[in-house]
Amino acid sequence: PHLTHPEILVRTFRRWIQDAPFLHSLRSVLHEHRNLIISSNLDQLILIASKENTRLSLFLWNYYAYECESLLVPLWKRFSHSRSLPYESFIERTPFYRKIEHIAIFYHKYIKKSLWFLKDPSIHYVKYRERSIIALRGAYLLVKKWRYHLTNFWQCHFHLWLQPYRIYIDELSNNCFSFLGYLLSVKMKTAVVRIKMLDDSFITDLITKEFDPIAPTTLLIGSLVKEKFCDISGHPISRLAWTGLTDDDILDRFDRIWRNIFHYHSGSSKKDGLYHMKYILRLPCA
Repeated sequence: PHLTHPEILVRTFRRWIQDAPFLHSLRSVLHEHRNLIISSNLDQLILIASKENTRLSLFLWNYYAYECESLLVPLWKRFSHSRSLPYESFIERTPFYRKIEHIAIFYHKYIKKSLWFLKDPSIHYVKYRERSIIALRGAYLLVKKWRYHLTNFWQCHFHLWLQPYRIYIDELSNNCFSFLGYLLSVKMKTAVVRIKMLDDSFITDLITKEFDPIAPTTLLIGSLVKEKFCDISGHPISRLAWTGLTDDDILDRFDRIWRNIFHYHSGSSKKDGLYHMKYILRLPCA
């Protein structure tokens, strides 16, 4: 985690807590433990992540990140539905039309400034543990510009120093990519629809895109191989360690293992791999 100056944290808590004695006590605690949450160089205020982080620093970082996200997420939803910037003031309207038809501008009461945003419906934000992931569509140069603007945005409006080299850019595969235990891909879905006109009707194909999460069968089989439920080719083998257990204990272990696997990977669009896992687990329990 990376935290900012204690006074900025106190301002963040002041937005929700009106108890002055508590805020003064909090300020004393933060300044007392300032070596755990900021660097000793008070001129640069470069944020650090050392092994000395305590539960206090983790709590403060999560709370501060929540406060920042509580402003950004509604902001993001709001500008996606905002009106586009009018282009009547430009003399040469034709060259600028394609560039500004997807730009939204509005005023935010907390930031106190008019903000310009690019309206792009394919931008997604995910926070997982101590990492934040932003997925967007575009060329490599556009992604680098987004990294630059996001860094400046956090510095100017949230007083949080983010070093650009710590924001990694990974180009996703066109076919599929691994995320949170799934293989994600985008597949084309075709539906045949009939369009009826005034005098005639005709049939056409409606093509849509949708996410296709798939459970990684190969990785799951590798985990079962380590636990000696099957061999490397996926064929079940007997569990000698379970021979001394009663039938109820064996069934209880099978049910617990299968329930955990199925609950986590039940979002898979194809259940064949999960049924194969159940087959592998069931035979050693027989």
